[in-house]
Amino acid sequence: MKINDLLHNLEPDSEMTILNEPFSFAGQIEITLEGGEVLHWLFSNEGDILSVAPHNEELFFFQPLDEEIEPQGEVFFFRNKEYELDYEGAGTVTAASEDSGVEEEDQYSFMDYEADNGELIRQLHNLNTGEEQGYLGKIVVEEDILNIE
Repeated sequence: MKINDLLHNLEPDSEMTILNEPFSFAGQIEITLEGGEVLHWLFSNEGDILSVAPHNEELFFFQPLDEEIEPQGEVFFFRNKEYELDYEGAGTVTAASEDSGVEEEDQYSFMDYEADNGELIRQLHNLNTGEEQGYLGKIVVEEDILNIE
C-alpha cells in the first residue's frame, strides 16, 4: 500500500497484512515532534503500531512486548541481542481519530534502539499518564503492506 493510502483512505476495521502479520486498522494519530517533524501512528485492534514518516517515506512496524524492558544508557541486551540507542524523540499529539484511544495534546517521548540485524526496540512513554510500553519492530516498505479485500 502507498503511504498516501495509509494516511487518507483507511476506514476503521480495514484489514491488511504487514510482513505477513494481520493488521486490523483501529485508528491513527498525528504527532508533531519537538523539531517540527510530523509522524503518523496507525494502531491495530491488537495494539500494533505502524509508524509513518511521510517527509522521508519511512515506515516502521511495531508489535507490543509482553515483558517489561528497562534500557539503561545507550546499550542494552534483550533476548540475547545487543541493542544500541539509535533515536530519541518527543512530541505532542496534534490530531487523533476517535477510535485511536489517544487524546489530542497528549505528549509522548520515545527511544529507539537498533540491533545489528536492523531489529528495533521502541520504548514509548505517555508523559500525561505515565504509561510506558515496549515494542519490537522492523523497518518496512510499502510493498510489505498488503490490503485484504
